[in-house]
Formats: sequence, C-alpha cells, structure tokens
Amino acid sequence: MTSPNFFSRLATVFEWHGGKGTEKCYRRIFFFLLVLWLGFLAVGGILYPVSGDDFVFLGEKPVSLLAFWKQEYFRLSMRTGNFAAHLFAYSGKWLFDLLNPLVQGALLLGGFRLAFGRWPDRRCATDYLLLALLILLLWVGVARPRDTIFWTTGSIVYSWALALVLFFFGCCRNMLQENASSPRFPWLAAGGMLVIGILAGGCNESNSLIGSMLFGSVFSLAWLRKHRLPFLFWFAGAGFLAGVVFLLTEPGLHARAASGALPFWAIGAKLRLLPQAMAFYLYSSWISWVLVAFFAAARWRNGKFKGDPALRDCAILLAVSLGTALVFAAAGTLPAVRAYYSGSVLAALAAVRLADSQLRANGPRVVLTAMSLLAVYAAVILIPASGDFLKIHRDEAVRQELLTEFRRVGERHPVVPPHRVGRRSLLQYIWVEDITDDPEFWLNTLAAKYYGFETIRTSETNAAPRFWQGR
Repeated sequence: MTSPNFFSRLATVFEWHGGKGTEKCYRRIFFFLLVLWLGFLAVGGILYPVSGDDFVFLGEKPVSLLAFWKQEYFRLSMRTGNFAAHLFAYSGKWLFDLLNPLVQGALLLGGFRLAFGRWPDRRCATDYLLLALLILLLWVGVARPRDTIFWTTGSIVYSWALALVLFFFGCCRNMLQENASSPRFPWLAAGGMLVIGILAGGCNESNSLIGSMLFGSVFSLAWLRKHRLPFLFWFAGAGFLAGVVFLLTEPGLHARAASGALPFWAIGAKLRLLPQAMAFYLYSSWISWVLVAFFAAARWRNGKFKGDPALRDCAILLAVSLGTALVFAAAGTLPAVRAYYSGSVLAALAAVRLADSQLRANGPRVVLTAMSLLAVYAAVILIPASGDFLKIHRDEAVRQELLTEFRRVGERHPVVPPHRVGRRSLLQYIWVEDITDDPEFWLNTLAAKYYGFETIRTSETNAAPRFWQGR
C-alpha cells in the first residue's frame, strides 16, 4: 500500500468539516499571505526608483489648480487616474509608498465584493481561503506588476483606478439583490454614487471600457430578471455615463487616437491586429484561465453546474475580461501590455468565483492543490525579483551619489552607469525603464529636466528587445 502523496496529505491537514480547526487553518493561510504580500508591496515600492512618466509629473509644478486642470484636459487628457497620479507626483513619492499597499488591499476587497456580491465574512472559513487565492493571483497572475503596482504613475492610473471601479460596481451589484437594505440617508447616498460614478467612468480607456461592459452586464441581468431598479442605481448609472462622455470628448484623447489608431474602415488591418491583441491579453491572464479550466473540469467531473450561480458570474467576468482585447483590436489600436491589467484582474476574480463553487460542492482538495502549485510558481518568480529590487536600489543609490557630485563640480552634461536590471525575459517580474546612451531620447530629456541638468545619458546601451520596446 503506497503512502499518500503530498497534495493528499495537504488536503487531509485542512480537512473540510467546517469546524473551528478548519477556520483557524484558513485564517492562518490568509493572514500569512496578506502580511507577506503587503510587506512585499511596501518594500518593493520604496526600493523602486522614479522612472518613466514620473519624471514629467515630478518635474512640473502647477501654477494653479485651474491651470493644472486645463493642462490635463487639453494636452495630456483629463483622466481620473492620470489626474490623481500627477497630484501624487507633486506631493512626492513618499506619499505613494505609504498609500499603495493600502489601496492594493482595497482592490482585494473590492474585487471580492464584485465577484460575490458581498463583503468577506470573518466567520466564514471559505472566505479566508478564497481571499488567499485572490492574493496569489493579484501577486503573480496579473499584467505587468512593474507598470501597474510598483511604478508610481502606472499604479495610480491602472490599479488604483481599478480599485475605484470594482468598489463602484460592487455597490451597483449589491443594489440589485433582493435583500439589499435601503440607505439611511438616501439622497446623500445618491449624491455619493453620482460623484463616484463620474470618477469611475472617466478613469482611463481600459478601466472605463471594463466599467462600461460591467454596467451593461449588470443592467442586462436586472432587465432579464424583471428586477425593479432602485433610484440609487439610476444615479450611479448617470454618473458613470457622464464620466465616460467626459473621457470620450477630451481633445487629448482624440489627438492620441488620431496619431496611433487605425481608421474605422480598415477592417482587414484590424483583423490582422487581433492575434497580437489576444497574445498580449493571454500573456497577462493565462494563469487565471488555467485555473478556471482546472476548477471547471474538477467541478464537472464531480457534479454538474446546473443551478449554480457561480457559473453565470464566472462567464460574465471572463466575457468582460476577454472583451478588452477584442475592443482594442476593433478600435484599431494595440496598447501596452499594462492596459490589459483590468482584464487580467477580472479573469482572476472569475477563477476565485469558480473556486468557491468547487469548495462548496467537493471540498478543498482541488483548491488547495491549485494554491500549492501557484505558490511554487510565485516563489520561482518572486525570489529572483527580490534580488532585482536590491540591485535596482543599489544602482539608483550609486547614480544619485554621482549626480550629487556632478552638481557640486558644476557639470551640466553628466554620464551615469545604466541600471543592471533591464528587460531580460517574458516571465521577469521587475525591471527599470532606464534612460539610454542617447541624450536626445525622450526619457533622457525628461530625466535631465527633473535632475536639473541640460542633458543626461548612460555610458552604454541599455535597450529592451525590439518586440517588447515600450510594451
């Protein structure tokens, strides 16, 4: 008689009996991963240097709030995420480093609320396990953590804005539940949902696109069920629509679209663009799709989905997630991989929603097996990333010492060594978008203005592979 394998033993340790022992084990898993995740975010954010568009926002100071608003609307585009990113850049990177782990935690809770229509229940053992799975997916299963979590501008534009969108539509979903309670101050709540809706609708192209598809899904479900929509829902919808209209009428957005998007009638070119858009999307969310297939196969083997609302929720989340790539291709544009961040997060929520169905129907063995494999993959990715963070921090410290010396001697055209952590592979977790040996390169000119020099360049070429340049 052979001894049970590792995963069987693991499932035996966390025996599914719903008692206090189970809850204690799941709570330990959750809090261990939560502390590890938030600590990694905090330390990584502090170690990661100023880069990319940060040089623009840190190098410019607004004359007045009105002048700043005009600049955003007419030149850079007045998107909620960009506006907030610029304001935080003016305050200094320390404020971002302080708040980023808290906002990422809010993203975790907002995603759970959207997927399940409720907040996590501290008395429910399964919620702790599902949150732990979602933490792993948000850690290593989303698009470009470098651009969307650790980079100051990218984090605020993409993940912070998505946290707002998830919270907003979680509230909208909650309004349509039969047991939803009425607010104590209805008109105050209506005004709040109107304002939040405007901010969520005008986030940026990718998050506003996700929000539009989510709003259409929620509205369609309510219409099919002949559910009477509460007046709060109409206020929320009006606010979101106003935000989308404001985003679509921005001169800056039209200028960007005219310079990079294919014309409306170029159907053939857009079809040729679709495989690349799908490649970027799958590169961002393949882990979540593998988990969805894994949980669906296990659930189907042990019992059909008939009457299970988790299948409906999972299908909606996956359809909206996949819709990002399709809409980008239909619009004739191929944005950077980080633009698929919101779609990759929705795919992660779909996997967690299906994991809940598997837990309740067949116990924790399949989910714990998936989490164990995902934890091993996370270790393989994050252990080298920790070393990369330290290299980046040391290189930046050396560069700052050199720049200080150049200022002391009056040098106006400094030459500095490049960062050693550049783009090496598709699975690389963190790297730096560094200046180059060309002083006229756009990033070099912005860095020179930020540091107070006429020009700045590196001593050797530090370029990414051609296919991924700027992605």
